[in-house]
Amino acid sequence: MDRQIIYPGQLLPETTLLQMTKDSMIGAAKLASALLGTSTMASGFAVTPTGPASLQVLCAPGEIYSLTTIDALAFSTLPADTTHTILKQGILLDGVTLSCPAPGTTGQSINYLVQVTYQDADATPVLLPYYNSANPALPYSGMGNNGLTQNTVRKGAAVVAVKAGTSATTGSQTTPAPDAGYVGLYVVTVAFGQTTITSTSISQYASAPLLPAGLVPAVQSSAMTSAQDFGTANTYKANYSPAITTLSNNFVLEFEVLTSNTGASTFSPNGLTAAPIIGSAHSALQGGELVAGGKAEVIWSVTLGSWVLLGCTGGALQVGAATKSQHAVQLSQMAAVVGGSVNAKMSITAASASATFTADEIAVKSALGGASWLLSSFSKNINLGNVGAGGMDTGSSPASGYVAVYVIYNPVSGVSALLGKNATASIQPEVYSGANMPSGYTASALIGVWPTNGSGQFVVGFMQGRQVSIAGLQVLSSSVQQASFVSLSLAAAVPPNAKTAKGYMRVGSSSPANNLGQISSNSVGLDQTVVEGGYTNATSAFSVAMLTLQTLFYTATTSTGTFNSSITITSYTF
Repeated sequence: MDRQIIYPGQLLPETTLLQMTKDSMIGAAKLASALLGTSTMASGFAVTPTGPASLQVLCAPGEIYSLTTIDALAFSTLPADTTHTILKQGILLDGVTLSCPAPGTTGQSINYLVQVTYQDADATPVLLPYYNSANPALPYSGMGNNGLTQNTVRKGAAVVAVKAGTSATTGSQTTPAPDAGYVGLYVVTVAFGQTTITSTSISQYASAPLLPAGLVPAVQSSAMTSAQDFGTANTYKANYSPAITTLSNNFVLEFEVLTSNTGASTFSPNGLTAAPIIGSAHSALQGGELVAGGKAEVIWSVTLGSWVLLGCTGGALQVGAATKSQHAVQLSQMAAVVGGSVNAKMSITAASASATFTADEIAVKSALGGASWLLSSFSKNINLGNVGAGGMDTGSSPASGYVAVYVIYNPVSGVSALLGKNATASIQPEVYSGANMPSGYTASALIGVWPTNGSGQFVVGFMQGRQVSIAGLQVLSSSVQQASFVSLSLAAAVPPNAKTAKGYMRVGSSSPANNLGQISSNSVGLDQTVVEGGYTNATSAFSVAMLTLQTLFYTATTSTGTFNSSITITSYTF
């Protein structure tokens, strides 16, 4: 900061004193701009109702900091300085009363903008004494003894004004823009017939550059970068004070979430153009990352043109795909196989529409390759006579067909259930893909495909893991010999989802003979089981993979006597 030098015995001109005050003003202005920047800022100016309430409001004292020329006019004998600009402080020491009359048209309202600007004002005129060289004991009254007063103070003033908007139908009225050189601070809304203004009629202007009381406490409490969200789900908005009017790279803001997000979301501070919020993996939000009541922190990325969510208390955190052993993994990267289970069981001891499935743990997914969840200590019932969670997905259970049983899961509520689907005609996917998933359930896993009887009930059987054991069902009884492989339909015994079939084959004759049978996955003998014996019959168990839907292949011959053969299915895997 500049300082004037004065020497002993020096005649002190008025320019020295004037320059002292000018230097002090410039020094204070440079310190203010180092702390506040060069954008207009204001402190104080709280707008409140009058007491008693009326159609007027009170604007409290305050200060405005505004970038302007050092002196637009000559400062006594110092010339004007319009070349340099500094951040000047304008002061309002005494509050002002502002009138906000109600509109005169029924059903209309009007918005008033309380605005403030900086002004230099020469004031406090005084009749000053001047040196009289002809008679030093008798000073002149005014310059040259002209008897005229002169201003003695150049005030840096904060000038507050109220600007009326256009009256319009209530709810459609708009707030006027600040006049040139002014900044908006508060909005006062008055409706037709209103006789008093209360605090509910007063709100802070969205882009008000109001500083909090005390910069150090404000920094410590993040008061200037924290705000309450007032938007809706997936569309987040917050007003900060002082208002944020432009964004720069790495701008960090916090807001308290009003409503949880359900998918891709945007954020707009102080009415700026809404921009996407993306996660730490630089992908759009999927839902659940922002939680109502949570404290969210975002950082602006110029390169990405998005707000990057650094975190939200209580919310899910998006991470990039793990590529190293110490990386956090995405949910979709977890080594969970859909339908994978520990000690999965279901038992039907008598034909019934109801059954209970239990597992120590079962994995469900939103889709193949999608997000997965592990459900522990699982035990749920299904009733084929019902529709919806805990029953069929739609319609009635098939008679003498097959029902696919799914575990379904609602990740938001954490609720799980069983769901049945007709599986008679086609292979059912590992994740439910029908059009009748109960609302809110977004993850699932196929855990069983079970035969039904003529009444649409589960038949007697037992399932452990992915193997279903049933009462032996004969699928072949023949007296015709087959020397080469022929196909055999198992549609009455195993569902389309069946991958292997287990059972036993018997080949016999009315007299001792060489009996031979073969069970195979296809017509060339893959995965073959041989049944062979030299007396009246030969019997052997088999477990064969099915390469053709619900179909096995077999041969059956004897060397002599009356021939007979049979195949019985006792279990299958899916």
